[in-house]
Amino acid sequence: MPALSFLAPNMGGPSLGFVTAFARALQHTSPVQVIGPDFWNSGVMPIYRGGFDYTVVPTPRLYRFPDFFWQIRRLQRAITGDVLFAFKAMPQTVWLALREKKRRGCPVVVCLDEWDGALMARRTAAERRAYWRQHWWHPLEENYYPLIERLLPRADHVISTSTFLQRKFGGSVIRMGVDTERFQPLSVVEKQTVRHELGLLPGHRVIVFGGLVRPHKGVETIVEAMRQVADPNLRLLVIGPMTETLKELIQGPGGDRLVAAGAKPAGEMPRWLGAGDVAILPMTGDLLSQSQVPCKVFEAMAMGLPILAGAVSDLPDIVSGAGEVFAPNRVEELTGHIQRLWSEPARMEAYGREARRKCADHYSAAVMAQKLLDVVRELPAIRALRTAAAG
Repeated sequence: MPALSFLAPNMGGPSLGFVTAFARALQHTSPVQVIGPDFWNSGVMPIYRGGFDYTVVPTPRLYRFPDFFWQIRRLQRAITGDVLFAFKAMPQTVWLALREKKRRGCPVVVCLDEWDGALMARRTAAERRAYWRQHWWHPLEENYYPLIERLLPRADHVISTSTFLQRKFGGSVIRMGVDTERFQPLSVVEKQTVRHELGLLPGHRVIVFGGLVRPHKGVETIVEAMRQVADPNLRLLVIGPMTETLKELIQGPGGDRLVAAGAKPAGEMPRWLGAGDVAILPMTGDLLSQSQVPCKVFEAMAMGLPILAGAVSDLPDIVSGAGEVFAPNRVEELTGHIQRLWSEPARMEAYGREARRKCADHYSAAVMAQKLLDVVRELPAIRALRTAAAG
């Protein structure tokens, strides 16, 4: 197999998790490099440090013209792979990879986990014009994403994590699978130990949300539903960094029942997720969330947690049999689901068992690795090499 380079848009940003998951899936079959820019001399995002041998390229002036062009050449010189995986439709990944393809003919696979162009699409024409006037000299700003999307047909293949993205950009759907050996249900003793560390009591009923709390994630829907259930034992455990949105929720009505665990190293995530009884992924119905399939849904399923999810993107199909879905932003629907689950423990247990089984069968890292390997093997340039070797 050829050497592979995985191009991350920002070594200090959360998208590095997406890149790392795909790279790990193929590191046992090929030499693998994960490479990306370091904008602010901060290095690898803390939760991923030590999890991979990353190639970090200092590019403090990549964000502006004309410095972008000589900084991008610094990235280009550090690429070692024969096949390039460019993550997210951004200049520092897709444009760079296609430039390298033109220079030395290496195949390019673009990997998308959300519609980054939605950030501009949901603006009015006047807002877009104003944004362009303000940011035309910043090549990494979102006004350039739609231009990069027009380059995607030049790639050899496009991989998407949702059918929304596949319909928009073609290619194939490959879910960001989870290591089901590492993510598996905790014992009763382990669960209680973690809860004690978090200040949770044995009688608490714990809803868990893992990830970055941003407006389009819909976490405020969970908080409002908990207020309507009016069960003093309900707690929402948030595993992720402290954002402005999360601060507002903690300081607002019902915020006293939020437990903010903070950002945790990726290697510790199974332990913290396992403290929950139910995982909720509320999402909203905006353009960005319609294109996403949060990787946390698969991690929670692998942990054997019942899932409640907003009926957005592919979540209804993924969650089917392993939990229930509700209309985005419908607090009363989510309230009903929460009340019903805790009143029917047998239903909760059945959902948890099916979540674990379904994840192992369809959304594991092993399943993802095989699909990625199939993509690489079927790239025209790789097929030609195999044919020549066989002849």
